[in-house]
Amino acid sequence: MINHMRTLLLNKHYTEAGIKTDYPHAEYIEHDFSPIILTTNLLNCSAILTPDNTVDKQLIRVANLMRILHTKELEPYTFYFDYRITYSLTDYSLADTGYDNFDINYIYPAMELLWLNSNIKKYLLTTPITWPTSALNTIVIESNDINLKLGALILIYCFKCESVRIGNG
Repeated sequence: MINHMRTLLLNKHYTEAGIKTDYPHAEYIEHDFSPIILTTNLLNCSAILTPDNTVDKQLIRVANLMRILHTKELEPYTFYFDYRITYSLTDYSLADTGYDNFDINYIYPAMELLWLNSNIKKYLLTTPITWPTSALNTIVIESNDINLKLGALILIYCFKCESVRIGNG
């Protein structure tokens, strides 16, 4: 799926947030992608990662989060399912508008607090064994870089969303 991790993170149908909408921050979303019915644990994560209920603000938030996922250390995981993207990796002018109130110093501690709940952690790490969630968990545990830790948590969330999407809950 083109823009795979971005699509999972946004979790919107192309008619809601795709390039045919009027949103200036919209990107390509596969026509056959159906938004995932999020479990309670995934809803808790989503409320932190994309908290605004307006699509335009969610698009800006996702653009900001994708900046973290495209760091050198995390990009191989970001491209795990599909390397094809339609968004720019160098033009972050839309993400830098300040419209989002993006604050990693709020987002990471909130995600970490969820992560410390052993039931949520176990749930999120339950994905197909060949997927790299354990490697991402190692980054969360061992890294001192808040951006890498948050990026790894976002990717674990996305991998779990994909697991739910394909029916491996």
